[in-house]
Amino acid sequence: MYVLRQSLHGILALAMLFLSACASPAVVENMIVTPQDLGDISPSPDFEDGIAIVPVDTGKETNSLLSVKVDNESFQKALSASLQQNGLLAVSQSLSKFDLFANIESLNQPLFRGDFKVTSNIKYRVVERETKITWYEELISASYTTAHTGNELPVGGMRLAKEGAIRENIIEFFKRLPMKNPPDISGAAETLSEPNPLTAIQKLHDLQRSLDDGLIKKEEYILKRDQILNNL
Repeated sequence: MYVLRQSLHGILALAMLFLSACASPAVVENMIVTPQDLGDISPSPDFEDGIAIVPVDTGKETNSLLSVKVDNESFQKALSASLQQNGLLAVSQSLSKFDLFANIESLNQPLFRGDFKVTSNIKYRVVERETKITWYEELISASYTTAHTGNELPVGGMRLAKEGAIRENIIEFFKRLPMKNPPDISGAAETLSEPNPLTAIQKLHDLQRSLDDGLIKKEEYILKRDQILNNL
């Protein structure tokens, strides 16, 4: 009876450790993708300095019994920093060429494994702002495993696994994005409305603010200003 009681206590302690690990918040820095992570993969010129993230809030939770949670704000920050470090992030929403919608569909970890393995499923959609045409849309699945150290449970193993699963997913997105051929927009170009002067004024205002805040250099400001004016 004593042995059974001790075994139950051990199982309960392991379950509590598992649940507390699931609830621990993710560290944004550990989910950021750097150019070194991509190796020889180069971002497509079509998306260079042209992507802005559109916040997505589906109300879904990822903290069920067999799930681990990464809050949407942390994910958005990691994705934004990853885009910036790889030359894909636009200066501002109004100056972007593409809108990126990204949402964590699920983060799952099998129960009672010999290691900490988390699988992330994230849906990405890239839409050209001018034409509203979708250039890229895909649900990507990626996994990361934090192995045990000897017979001991790794400290922060679950948190490291979920951070790694998010990072690996973003890496896979960056690798697949340049492989997609641009959509045929020849027909859509004929249906575009006339340039809106008010939209151009807002873009010029945002561009000036980016220059004043030191986010862009004078040369880039002049180039983008001339592009906006030439499109009128």
